[in-house]
Amino acid sequence: MTSTFKYGLLLILTVTLTGCASTGFDQGRISDEMSVAGLNQTESDIQTILDLNPALGRPFVLGIYFEDYYGVYESQTKNMILEKLTPMLDQLRNGNVVADYMVINNSTVQENTVQAVRVAAARHRADAVLMIDTFSDSDLYLNPLSITYLTFVAAYFVPGTEVDSLGVISGSLWDTRNQYLYATSYSDALVHKRRAPFLLNEHNFEQMALEAATPLFIADLAARFESMFIDPESGFKIDLDYLTDE
Repeated sequence: MTSTFKYGLLLILTVTLTGCASTGFDQGRISDEMSVAGLNQTESDIQTILDLNPALGRPFVLGIYFEDYYGVYESQTKNMILEKLTPMLDQLRNGNVVADYMVINNSTVQENTVQAVRVAAARHRADAVLMIDTFSDSDLYLNPLSITYLTFVAAYFVPGTEVDSLGVISGSLWDTRNQYLYATSYSDALVHKRRAPFLLNEHNFEQMALEAATPLFIADLAARFESMFIDPESGFKIDLDYLTDE
């Protein structure tokens, strides 16, 4: 029995004995990751914020800023959300609610704060900016089949590992000129899978969770736009059937 095999066997035994229970998701980390930076107002700022008034005309130019944009998975998430978001934005443009829209180039944003994003939106000539943030995480734990992992080889094909993957999408719509907050939107989805540990890719499951959360996010965002910017008597309504047709 080689030392490598002994080490692997010992590692599996340790995991089997100590990792059976789910630890859940770190709510504090989720809150920190999804919070909007640059909103450290003091008590004296409250009245100033309350005195802010919306400055958007109709139609307005909308900028879209993705807070997470580094890495392969972040790029995949950004493209996935844009693919689902674009048909809704096209309808708003055709309905003369939005004059135009564009993705804010991240290279024009000095830091990931609402103030810096508003400056970048102004450079893009956007009247309002939609800041989109995402978060994903996985909770791995063992089921009774994991006892077979003591044979080592079983870890390649026995589905003794449970995976709960969480995908969260949050959005906030800001006035570029005066930091008036028009709307916020939030959605999350949970994907559960059972796999053999040596064939497990939790990033793929997290992408599945984000993909499941995306239509919920778009639907919630569409409802916000309708209530804020569309005259009920106009008869115009955003059609979201495309989200379920695929």
